[in-house]
Amino acid sequence: MTGGAGFTRDGIERGRTNRSALKKKLPFQRLKENVFIKPVKNKLAIKKSTLEDLHAMKADRRNEEKLRRRFFLIFVLSILLIIFLWIGSWVA
Repeated sequence: MTGGAGFTRDGIERGRTNRSALKKKLPFQRLKENVFIKPVKNKLAIKKSTLEDLHAMKADRRNEEKLRRRFFLIFVLSILLIIFLWIGSWVA
């Protein structure tokens, strides 16, 4: 089996198993084609927001973004400070 015969045989075997899997029954029952026995009926209740609520949400989002940027800046500066102090200890 040279020249990729193993790959060819593997493809043939996979095709056979896929065809046999298609012939098996489905794990759920159907009444008709693409119509399930118990259809799911979920209705979403969407709350209408007022203009004040929208402005408050935008302000909260802006404040969270500012805090996130501030923490990231402090983190980067502290890492840089630690690196410079570590390199400085080698030089001295």
